[in-house]
Amino acid sequence: MLNVIQEIVINVIGSLTFLFLGIIITWLVQRYRTRKVRAIWSPFINNDAWVILGSFLPGKQSGKWKHSHRVSLSDVDTIIEIEKLFWKAKKKIIISPSAQLPRDLLYTKLIVLGGPISNEVTQRVFSMVDVQCQFDVEGQLIRISQSGEEYIPVLSADNRQVLIDYGILIKLSNPFNPESKMMILAGCHGFGTYSAILAANSPRLANEILNRAGRESFAVILKSQIVANKAQFPEIVFCQPISGILN
Repeated sequence: MLNVIQEIVINVIGSLTFLFLGIIITWLVQRYRTRKVRAIWSPFINNDAWVILGSFLPGKQSGKWKHSHRVSLSDVDTIIEIEKLFWKAKKKIIISPSAQLPRDLLYTKLIVLGGPISNEVTQRVFSMVDVQCQFDVEGQLIRISQSGEEYIPVLSADNRQVLIDYGILIKLSNPFNPESKMMILAGCHGFGTYSAILAANSPRLANEILNRAGRESFAVILKSQIVANKAQFPEIVFCQPISGILN
């Protein structure tokens, strides 16, 4: 009887040991696979971080831009992906519209959603830093600063649906405080913003970005097909390190 009990105990211990080893190996493999993604997001996920939303929409009558508290579905999807990343790191995000951002927070680590038309922070950064690429005055295309090459979204024949959208992913030293960092995710449409978060969270694309532009400061343009009103996995069409602050 005693031998039977000893054998059962040995089998249980062996099974638990293999289970534990399997969990550890899976964790180590996942850590290795996502190491470039963590490099992209370093140092943002080391602590809680602020996510700054754009807060402008076109006025119905005047055609001018005005403040709004509405958020696009693509921005919601982007926030969810960012929140997942921070949850895994046991950190959290705090969300604020750009128009209501306290001035002292400009000097902290910021994750900024939206281009210069919709987000005041992005607008100020683009006027201070040579980020290699710019949106046009209406935010409807992205232009490479040096070459003049343009990336223009493709619309359906009736102009009601976006078929291809472009987004940008920018990481740089915070121009308001060079000791801190800033990340900007924006698109010609909301789909482009979502494509930026897909790229930042992709081990394969993160590896490509780091190999081509380094981990400290870069500008990336992404192209996404839009299927069933959802941005598909993007491809990189432009990737360069950022040179620095404008004079």
